[in-house]
Amino acid sequence: MEYLIVLILELIGISLHVMEKISVFDKQYPECSINQIFKVFWRKDWNTVTISVIVLGLNLMIHLIINWYAPELTTIKYYLLYAFGGALVLGYGGQKFVYRFLGTAEKFLDKKVNDIL
Repeated sequence: MEYLIVLILELIGISLHVMEKISVFDKQYPECSINQIFKVFWRKDWNTVTISVIVLGLNLMIHLIINWYAPELTTIKYYLLYAFGGALVLGYGGQKFVYRFLGTAEKFLDKKVNDIL
């Protein structure tokens, strides 16, 4: 059950950042429809989401390793709450960090709007 909760919380964190970015693009480029913005985001920035999913897998693997090889760590008071909070922060913050370095949708949308104007 712990793994499922970590998975869901990290996916929520990733989704929050993706939706935040899409809403910023929607306000920044009002001449583009939300469908166009979604398509541009997924076509241009699939790599940021992929890396975030790899980090999610790494996080789950770390939990598995701790449970199998260092079970004494799970006796730390509030261990699961730290793990769950960390998953949400890692999902959101990790996606934000990766997007800062690999994001290309904004550049593409800028070019598209400049071409229209």
